[in-house]
Amino acid sequence: DEAATQPPRIVSPQAGVSYPVRAGQAGSIEFSAVSSAGNSRLFWFVDDHFAGEGATLLWPAKPGNFQVLVVDGQGRAAKVELTAVSAK
Repeated sequence: DEAATQPPRIVSPQAGVSYPVRAGQAGSIEFSAVSSAGNSRLFWFVDDHFAGEGATLLWPAKPGNFQVLVVDGQGRAAKVELTAVSAK
């Protein structure tokens, strides 16, 4: 089954999108991914730091550029560059 061998697909955050966050506020960015394996657990990392587990995660955002990585239970991974900017 070829679909079961596909890496997870990150739905959010999207590459090329700047996400506004307000300094000092509890702003969060939703991370979500779809796994072709269906029941596979998903693990999230931001700049190589473990951020949480699940198909959907709310990440406490801060301004900057980050590399978001999602890894499934079989070790297949996808990554996306995240840009968060200070909202006026």
